[in-house]
Amino acid sequence: LILPSVMKLKQIKNGSIYYNIKEERAERAIGPLGSRVVTEGLDFFNRKDQKIVSTKHIRLANNAEVEKYLTQVRKGGLITFLGKLLSPKKIA
Repeated sequence: LILPSVMKLKQIKNGSIYYNIKEERAERAIGPLGSRVVTEGLDFFNRKDQKIVSTKHIRLANNAEVEKYLTQVRKGGLITFLGKLLSPKKIA
């Protein structure tokens, strides 16, 4: 059994996609915070899915995980955009 090495905070690059082992999903790194990193899940456009993750719970995402993440973000971004565009406007 070979355990993956724990990533160090200085190895984390903002904007890169990492796989969150604990959540079992790919996430984008958006900034360091002590010995942890702030990540975003798929709700990238609304900034509601931010969390702090220990570096021991993330690894660099492989090509398939990155592609799946980007596909879901594009799809979610388009749906969010269309929803805002087509939603009735509130009049004050």
